[in-house]
Amino acid sequence: MASESSRQFNEWLEAAKNMADELEAQKSSKKGKQKGTRDCIVSWRKRDQHGNILPQRVQKNRSVKPAGTRELAEVEEMHITESSEEVPNLDQHLQRLKNLLNSVTVYASEEVQEAPNMSVWAKRQVMSGKKFRAALPDILNCMLAAETIHSKNVFHDREAIIDGFFKPIPPTSLVVIDENGQYQLRKQVCMLPILPPMQICSCGPSKAFTVIPGMQTVLVTINGTYNLRLPSICCPFCSTKWTPGIRDLLEYKFWPATTSCQMLFKFDVFTSFEQMKLASPALSQQAFLKMLEHRSLCTGRMGSICGDTFHRVFREFSFCNFRKEDLCLMEPFKCPACTPDMLAISADGNRKHYRFKKSKGTDEPSLFDGLFMAQDAKVSAFVDQIRSQMISRTGHDVCGPATFTAGREVSLKSRAKVDEEGLEIAVCRHGVLLQGLNHYRGEIYAYPMFLQKELAQAANATFFCTDIACRYWPYLLKMAEKLPELRPLTLMKPFLSVMHAKAHTGKCEVKWGGRNQDGAGNTVGEEVEQVNSFLSRAALTTKYMTKSARADMITVLAMGWNQRKVESLHKTLAKRFVKTTQRAEVEAAKLEGLKQEFSLSVEDVDRWVCDVKHWADTEKHITHGSQEEIQIEIDEIIYSIRRKKHDLYRQNDSSQTRQRKRRRLCELIKRLREKTVQYNAIPGCEQKIDIEAACSLCDDVILPWEVQGDVASLRLKRRLFDQVMLVRRLEEEKIIIVKEMTQHYQHLKNVLDKLDCLLGETEKMKFHMKLPLCGGDVEEESRQQQSRTL
Repeated sequence: MASESSRQFNEWLEAAKNMADELEAQKSSKKGKQKGTRDCIVSWRKRDQHGNILPQRVQKNRSVKPAGTRELAEVEEMHITESSEEVPNLDQHLQRLKNLLNSVTVYASEEVQEAPNMSVWAKRQVMSGKKFRAALPDILNCMLAAETIHSKNVFHDREAIIDGFFKPIPPTSLVVIDENGQYQLRKQVCMLPILPPMQICSCGPSKAFTVIPGMQTVLVTINGTYNLRLPSICCPFCSTKWTPGIRDLLEYKFWPATTSCQMLFKFDVFTSFEQMKLASPALSQQAFLKMLEHRSLCTGRMGSICGDTFHRVFREFSFCNFRKEDLCLMEPFKCPACTPDMLAISADGNRKHYRFKKSKGTDEPSLFDGLFMAQDAKVSAFVDQIRSQMISRTGHDVCGPATFTAGREVSLKSRAKVDEEGLEIAVCRHGVLLQGLNHYRGEIYAYPMFLQKELAQAANATFFCTDIACRYWPYLLKMAEKLPELRPLTLMKPFLSVMHAKAHTGKCEVKWGGRNQDGAGNTVGEEVEQVNSFLSRAALTTKYMTKSARADMITVLAMGWNQRKVESLHKTLAKRFVKTTQRAEVEAAKLEGLKQEFSLSVEDVDRWVCDVKHWADTEKHITHGSQEEIQIEIDEIIYSIRRKKHDLYRQNDSSQTRQRKRRRLCELIKRLREKTVQYNAIPGCEQKIDIEAACSLCDDVILPWEVQGDVASLRLKRRLFDQVMLVRRLEEEKIIIVKEMTQHYQHLKNVLDKLDCLLGETEKMKFHMKLPLCGGDVEEESRQQQSRTL
């Protein structure tokens, strides 16, 4: 029947095409005639399947197709409508659809094929479209062939029309045909797909034994939940029973949630959740489980997943993975490029990573206790020791007009409903996490000092980078005088982060800034901010966790972060070397341009650099309200205004944020005007300041105290100084990167040697376990066991 209808349909389609060709010939002949001819005009009216004329309706605001195409479509529509009454069967509809797809060939437009300016990507897309259209019939056949109802594989999703409704079929249901020829559903038992062992007892192989359903269990995969039963075997001779144990389940990548195996998790659930957390740290565990439950519901399976059980099991799974990697001598919190000599350690606090007090939970310790997050008792003891040796003072330390919340000796417990108030973490200059600790009293000097003490010997670092190095380092020197165990920390060099140095005074930036430290290379000191942006997003979920769960989750995310960094470290070092080499050439050319612009020799450049350093090291003792104090305030205000105007559009994308910055700039300019008026009103002041020129911040304006015996002002010397320091740091960076590449290679080689030794020991153990023992060896082995028992 299907072949007959298909043949008839093809005949109708061929007749319609011939009719369309005749119509096109008649229209072309009409165009060739003159206007005065009186030939008969034939009009075609559209009819329905019974031969009745259909009314012609004018469709407005629609694109009109060519006449030949429209009439052909009408004829095809008529024949298809007629054939639909004769082919009511679903299989015949599908066969007709396949015939249509086989008969119609869609070609790409000649304009696209012959376009001379077509890109390579566009050509690939055109070719992909052609190949897909050519393979479309086969794809459709395969899809139709895949729509079968099966009952063996419990993980396959099935759908069928039952009782007039198209609905999913759960694995626990079987499709049968009743006595009326209708499809019905019956219950069936689905067992976990695990092969039984070849032999379970001494009676012989278990091939003849029957596998029966055992204990009920719930399996959770990335596709949702499955209600299954564990397979069970019983020997009919000795009544020995076998059910899969934990070892059998782990061989098939099933993780038991309990020792009774009432709930199992497929490994892909944990790995998928961990990868999604690394890609999107703010992902909620509850949302992930809701997704799994929804996938179960869409395929006819029911069942909810306990969030507490999943979180506990995920932590246990991650801890076992860590122990497995630890047996392979993997060190998750060590940078291969910084081992054994590390150039710089960057430490900073993260106040967004707090935790609410209401999420107390149990007092069970963290599984990763002390691995990445330092133990709270150890940190508290160190803080108490520091506070006992210093007369504590409250308040924030300031640097010029800026006040830093992290610059405090003591801090009171927050009154908010939080327990841990944040994190203090330390990273290397490649962004690899080294260690962290919990804040309980805000950011104080003791927290970075603890991290510096813990990492001083293990990392062998040269520089210690903080955002408040100008205030932290004098505090460290005072504490080292009272505590001898802190004196090795003073052998390191202070490093003020490059970006945060812009908020400090000009003298502070020259003296403590990372760009001006010899041997620091192109180290920024802000690498910890990149990690903070990652962990801050994870804080949206960890702030509701218990104490141990939060510590475990942070450790798991930190290990995943480090793994990604280490895997791409070779590419990072290579790209950094290329970019540093190119930038060094560009900045050296800028330096030569400055020399030519100011007509400076090498001696002049060295002299200007020394002048800027001397200016930064000079500390004047001034009185309140004196001329020197007003000069310093004017310098600080001008420097702040210039910096804020320079970063107005570079660091602020929001118009609302820029509006606040402009308001602050107006306040600073108003304050500058008041200070210049106050300076000009000082009696005995010979040179006055042009108020309008100073407030306009013109580069040609030279303040009276900026002239140092020549025309060059301190501003011009500072400009040359910054360029000279940048060129020197870039030249150092090339040498540092080559050293880090060498250390990276040596580290990988050492790890490979250790793994070879470990593999050799493992092979020896396997050989001795397989080697049979003779009589004397058996007696010796028994004596050794008795001695070990005693």
